[in-house]
Amino acid sequence: MSIYTKNEWIDHIEDVDTGEVLQVGTLYCARLMNHMEDGIESAHSEMIVMETAVKNMQTKVKVLEDNLINNMPHNNFLEDLTTLDDINIVDGIYSPILGKVYY
Repeated sequence: MSIYTKNEWIDHIEDVDTGEVLQVGTLYCARLMNHMEDGIESAHSEMIVMETAVKNMQTKVKVLEDNLINNMPHNNFLEDLTTLDDINIVDGIYSPILGKVYY
């Protein structure tokens, strides 16, 4: 991720009666607007990466909490059980409501 350099924008101010320029404002051009667009795009892309990482961490914490709460510290697996296509249950009964296999 590249570092975004903030631009300081200044209003252009003129005296209404005399037309005298009291403050020269920041000129804007395609280069500055594209710089801003690139910064927004970069921040958005990084946000998506971070969101995925947070969701993965939440899943791992949930699995660890569930294993500790259910007194099963050696039964760690990372399967959300939305489908059972790749799971082979050899013993027990799966409860889709609780998302657990009971013996």
